Amino acid sequence: MDDIDIFDILSLAEKLFTVMNELGEDIASNVTPEDIKDIALFHSKGAAAAGVASGWVPGAGGTIAAVTAAGFIWSMYLRINDKIGLSISENILKTLASGVATNLAAYAVGSIAVTTVLSFLPFVGNVGASVIAGSIAFALTIVSAGVYLIMLTEIFQAKHGDINKMSADDLKDLAKEVIDNNDVESALKQARKVYEKEHKE
Repeated sequence: MDDIDIFDILSLAEKLFTVMNELGEDIASNVTPEDIKDIALFHSKGAAAAGVASGWVPGAGGTIAAVTAAGFIWSMYLRINDKIGLSISENILKTLASGVATNLAAYAVGSIAVTTVLSFLPFVGNVGASVIAGSIAFALTIVSAGVYLIMLTEIFQAKHGDINKMSADDLKDLAKEVIDNNDVESALKQARKVYEKEHKE
């Protein structure tokens, strides 16, 4: 992939819509790329709120934040599919969301370790750990939206959107390929900075 900003959800949604329209795929006329961006932000903020709460758990906040994000990622994928009229088995979506979250969490492992250490420090450490855990969950979820939009665009280009002919393993392999071929580390850092800047006390 050349110079894709995996954090630019609006541009990725616009590209998906362009490909779908070129292929004559039906998208409801009242659905816009902004709607997809709003879904991604809504779920990312929800994951962040859950992450903040998990930051208060001594020794486990960062890990809990990463695991919690997978649930938000799955429901986000489901809502994106509903918006664009794409039907995929919920079990496949859950497997895919878990796989994406696991692959992305590998890039956030250092931050997860920091939340573990901070969470053992009374109050100040918990506050720091909760902000970091929130930023991890936000970043994992918003970047997962980018990964999914790139995947859908590739699927529509290659298979005319016939995602149901792909197995869960095929989808996980494609997700890993998208993650490996894009600068997700920078995207995760950028997303964390955006979150932390908005949540400085």
